[in-house]
Amino acid sequence: MTDVKQTDIFSTFGLHDEVAEERQREEEERKRKIEEAKKNAPQNPLADKTEKPSKKEEFELNLESFIFHLGQQISILEYFTEEEIENGVRKNKKGEEVFVKIDGEEVRKRLEKDYPNLVKSHTQVVFLAKKNMLMCIQISKKKGCSEGASSSEGSFSPVKIPSWILNDFIFQAKKIYQTHQSELHADIYLNTDTKEFILDFPSQWISSVNCEVTETAEEQALKLIEWSSDSLSPIMKVMEIHSHHQMLAIPSKQDDESERLSNVLYAIVGEIDQLFPSIIVRVFNETTQSHLMINPSKVFESPLSASSNPYSLDLEVMNKGGVKC
Repeated sequence: MTDVKQTDIFSTFGLHDEVAEERQREEEERKRKIEEAKKNAPQNPLADKTEKPSKKEEFELNLESFIFHLGQQISILEYFTEEEIENGVRKNKKGEEVFVKIDGEEVRKRLEKDYPNLVKSHTQVVFLAKKNMLMCIQISKKKGCSEGASSSEGSFSPVKIPSWILNDFIFQAKKIYQTHQSELHADIYLNTDTKEFILDFPSQWISSVNCEVTETAEEQALKLIEWSSDSLSPIMKVMEIHSHHQMLAIPSKQDDESERLSNVLYAIVGEIDQLFPSIIVRVFNETTQSHLMINPSKVFESPLSASSNPYSLDLEVMNKGGVKC
């Protein structure tokens, strides 16, 4: 596995990852056990009776297959033995030992031990045969606008998402509302090598009270490859953002149920018909199983941080403590 810098949401935005040090200690032990397992893997006693994987199957893994995740190219042998790759995973079904072909869910389960955010409800594993590569795609869940819960204040480092990202999203959200009276969803990605941000509007089903992404995991994976120019630059999703059109930016019950990944920021933009729309940003805390509200100014660059004209203001301090222009 190639050593790369940490590229999760904690290091990107300055959050403290409480389990990072523990994971690091466990990593060496995990690698040691993997090497032992590869050396001591028993021969499959039922190899000649086990059905060979069909060429029509989506997952045609081999010893050269690799997993691309968070900018790392990870050999499939980090998580599966040669025996498992060639013959399948040993399972016990109704008291009988069988060998089951490796599929996306089996890959996800093993990765989840090292990457807890790859939970079943939000993750789909895609196999890109031409590259002999597996990718974990985190699925955007259904959003909705209604009354919902909020929670306590969190804090972020000065790392900022460019103001044009927020401006472009609001511009498109206004157009969608004016033409369809509907919400709108977008994803914000970061290329952790070039530090460039990408605003993406996936295909989705929209209405006045909901927006739900319909784009498949395979389609998302191909987009990530295209954005990395086939160099496999580490591109990570840093935010999911959706609009509540003229309603307040208050998370709904649907939002609370859908926005439960701790490695992604969630933003809602409401009152888009106003001069200054309302905006909230939050992150899900796995430990407390609740959402932490983040001051949007800690996440986005301000669109009001620069002036288009060089005004000259001559200030004179007055005796009574005031300032005269």
